Amino acid sequence: MKISLITSPQEKLKDYFPTSAEPDFKPSEAPFTPDDQILVNHLRKRGHEVNARTWGTEIWNENSKADLFIMRSPWDYMDTKENRFKFLKWLSELKNNDVKIENSVDFMTWLLDKKYLIDIQKQGVNVVPSEYVTKSSVLDLLEKFANEGPLIVKPALSAAGVGLEVLDSKEKLTAYSKKFSDLLKLENYIVQPLIESIKTEGEWSLIFIAGEYSHSIHKAPKKGDVMVHAERGGSLNFKQAPLDLVEEASKAIPSILKAFESQSNKANYVPLYLRCDFIKDSTQDKYLLSECEGVEPELFFRAKPGSEETFAGALENVEDTK
Repeated sequence: MKISLITSPQEKLKDYFPTSAEPDFKPSEAPFTPDDQILVNHLRKRGHEVNARTWGTEIWNENSKADLFIMRSPWDYMDTKENRFKFLKWLSELKNNDVKIENSVDFMTWLLDKKYLIDIQKQGVNVVPSEYVTKSSVLDLLEKFANEGPLIVKPALSAAGVGLEVLDSKEKLTAYSKKFSDLLKLENYIVQPLIESIKTEGEWSLIFIAGEYSHSIHKAPKKGDVMVHAERGGSLNFKQAPLDLVEEASKAIPSILKAFESQSNKANYVPLYLRCDFIKDSTQDKYLLSECEGVEPELFFRAKPGSEETFAGALENVEDTK
């Protein structure tokens, strides 16, 4: 089988690898990420032809065609608002040209807008409470802060913390409010309470392959921060998530897919991969879903030897059913 992994330009990887958490973990065959290289090597051992394609290109042309495309690291789409909307347009072109890609265009498009958190909450899943603020509307952040406490504000279409603001004091709110009014004229935003325990307990990422739990990692921010990304100084630990969280997350998967179905009318779809991120809210002693990553998440194959084999088997099954 000819398989193409969708990536970003090689230069972009310098923003992510190596990190202080893993100073020796570097790309060996860019633009594959060093983690995806584990998958690439395994796929080649299974007899597949594997190459990389940069997002935004006309991969439906004869010279670029593959039996299956896998969206992996188009990470520069999030760098600017223009790139984000260009990425959405390109996804639409993939669909119009019947490109075989996982995850599906409809599923990825749904997850690109953080309104999906509200869709999932309606299915009974505990998510970080989220208010979706539509473009050109009005929201008094100072009043919300006075009623609810510290806030997180970020564009509805964003990833990796791009555009995220932590508003944990009246001074920050006052300084940001005018800017927020201007930003709302341009795009939709999501507003959430700041879950303080993210600073002390970090975040769990659970990886699901073809709907089944595979493995997990734990991330924590540097002292005084809320950003858990390793490239921003966060820590990275490869360890098993608590059993109660694994059980809760596994039970949430059908509800997440039901939420997708309710918005897309696509029944019985199971994504090839999905990473679900959870924060423990210590004040309520429960886990809250903070993100569902089904577009460009790092899947941390290195955290569980053999997970690349599970992924490859699921990938081959996807192609067999097409």
